[in-house]
Formats: sequence, C-alpha cells, structure tokens
Amino acid sequence: MILAGFPDTVREAMQRIGRVGKADGRETFVLYYALNDPESRFYAHNPAALLAKGPDQLVADPGNQPVIQTHLPALLQESGRRIYSFTLDTMGAAVFQEMRRASGRPARTSDTPQHDIDLAGGGRTEWRLMLGNSQIGVISDYRRFREAYPGAVLQRPGGKYRVTGYESGQESAGTPVVALDDSADLARVRTESTFSRAVAIEDDSLSLSLAGGVSLHLGTAKVAEQLTRVDVIEENPEAVEGGDETAGAGMGTVIESYTPEAGASWEVTAQAFWIDLAGLSRVDDKGQQGLWDEGEAARSALEQMFRVGARFNFPVDAYAIVTHCDAGKVFMVETEPGGFGIVKKVFDCWRDLLESGASLARQCPCDSGCVNCLARSATQAGALDKAGGLELAERLLAATGAA
Repeated sequence: MILAGFPDTVREAMQRIGRVGKADGRETFVLYYALNDPESRFYAHNPAALLAKGPDQLVADPGNQPVIQTHLPALLQESGRRIYSFTLDTMGAAVFQEMRRASGRPARTSDTPQHDIDLAGGGRTEWRLMLGNSQIGVISDYRRFREAYPGAVLQRPGGKYRVTGYESGQESAGTPVVALDDSADLARVRTESTFSRAVAIEDDSLSLSLAGGVSLHLGTAKVAEQLTRVDVIEENPEAVEGGDETAGAGMGTVIESYTPEAGASWEVTAQAFWIDLAGLSRVDDKGQQGLWDEGEAARSALEQMFRVGARFNFPVDAYAIVTHCDAGKVFMVETEPGGFGIVKKVFDCWRDLLESGASLARQCPCDSGCVNCLARSATQAGALDKAGGLELAERLLAATGAA
C-alpha cells in the first residue's frame, strides 16, 4: 500500500490502512511518502514520533463534565445501575459522584451503550470537507481556521483543492461544511498564511513552585488568533524537483495577497498548562549571576521543544494543542473547549516532553532548526535561536532537578 502524507496518530494510520484494504492474515507493507508540509516531513524523518506511541494513551478527564454527562447513561447501564467502591478508584471522584446522583433517577429507554467514546464531549465543532456532493474528510474547527480559509489551497492525501467558501450546516443535518473545488490547475500553487496570536490567563487553579525561580501552572487560558494575510505562491519547479529535503519551503513567486472576509478569526477558552521562567537565573561569561534574559527567539525554540516532545509522548495531532511563549512563560493550551486532558498529563511529565524535544534538537546538525527537528508547525511563525533554546532547556532542567 502506498499512501500520501503521514498520519498524525497510530489510530489514524490504522484507519487509513483499513480503508485501503485488509491483509487477511498476510503480511502487509505500507509506504507513506511525505507531502510538502512541515508536519508530514517531520514524521518522514522521525518515524518514532508516530510509531512508538500507543493508539489510546489519553484518558478522559474526570473533571470534564461534558464527557461525563455524555457517557453516564452507558456507564450506568453496563454496571446494572449499581455503584461499586472500585468506581471511585478507577474513574475518579467526579465520575463516582455523578453516577451516584444519576443512579437514583429513573432509567430512560434511550440509555443504550455507546461504542464510540467522544473524549472531547459536546464542545467540539467538526467541518465536513465537501467536493461537490462527495465528502473527502472531516477537520476540526481550529484546523479549518488554519488551513481551510476561503481561497486556501488545501493539500489532502487525495490531491490539492481550492476552498471556495463555508456553509453553515443547516442544510446538512447541522454539520458545517467547507466547500472545495478541484477544477483549477493547483499542481504548482500553494497558499501561505500569516497569523497573530494572543494568550490570556483566565484561571490559575493549580500552581507549583520549583527550585531555580521556576513555577508550573494548570488552569484555563483564552487563545485568540487572527488571520492577517494570505499569499498565493507559484512554486519554482526546479526547487520542488531538485531533490533537496527543504525544496519548495519558502520558494516561489507571490502572485496574489489577500485577507479573507470570512473565517479570519478564531478563539477558545480551554484547559492550559504553562511554565513561568521569569525567575530562572543564569551565570554569564564573567561568572556573574542574573536572571535569564535571552531573546524571544531562544524562548521560541524552547516552546518548539515542548511541542515536539508532546508529539513523541501523546497521540495528538498538530491541531490538538497550541503552544505559545510570552513574557517569560511557555504555554500549552488545548484547542477544544471540553478538552482531552492533555495538559493535565503535561503538568506531571513536562520534563519528559522537554527532554524529548531537546534531544532531537541536539542530534540534528542544523544551526537554526529545520524540518528534521524544531521546524515550526503550521501554527507557528518567527525566528528560532536553537543554540539559545538548548542552553535555556539545559538550565531549566538542571535548576528544577527531578521536579
């Protein structure tokens, strides 16, 4: 089987293989080839980021009320409406208390087992990708904002498509639609977008002070993004076909620039983890100690180490989390209002994420971050100071010890 584009998770890989055909017990060989985008090429150079992860390592957050309420009828039915003490240990206090309250209410005839668990609860918006009357995929609201804005050239495993607009979904059983067109010659055309982002802390529910003037935080944050510019680029054929691993990236001629009238803003208030480095000290070349005052580019490289580390440790795609650095803080925010419980796990294993990302950066011979290590994803922009970021990561890990 030859499949275009690397999947984001093991589960998606198995689904795509299943759509191609089953092996009926025989050995099956699958060849993925990378599309011309940073995420796909990152997986081509780092297959362990995909293959070393289990398909279902995330756990439904017991504090996520939409998830609990959605799946409570199935839990009650399968337990015979009896609540056992081990429920408290295995599912957490929030689920246990909800089950106790619900068990006293009359059963509904519609309470049937749910075979498909929705870890995001009811807060998620999905968009159907429609080419005429044919659906070619489904994407999240955040991915729609980042990739499928009006006029965008959308690259999918089946080819390239132009986004012609949005439909509210009232005519399609409530599911919003991204309308696509494949009639234009898009083989040598791509779109590159410029975004602005602001992150504001809404609630700091849990804080932990570490050694070295560093603190960890868990709460909620509001992320607001704006699409400020879109460049339509005609690619240079020699750059694309020259065999260079970075060919096509940044190459070509801008033939049009615009800002979409629709879908140019996005915001979410969701679960967030952040680490505050404002008090982290360092020793300069003269042996004098002071606060870490490296530029934003070094902190941006540290941010990318957290992002890449998450890809190695959790089965999440490029649009499940947003990372951001600002005012001495590095944020990781979930992009679904209900949340998947990702950041709560990051709070406990942030060192593993950082060490994974830093290790990959050290092994790569590039000077400033490339697609093999810390190249920014489609959700990032700006310069990186790889050397400064590695120094910052080492200082952070050393200062906090085994915290």
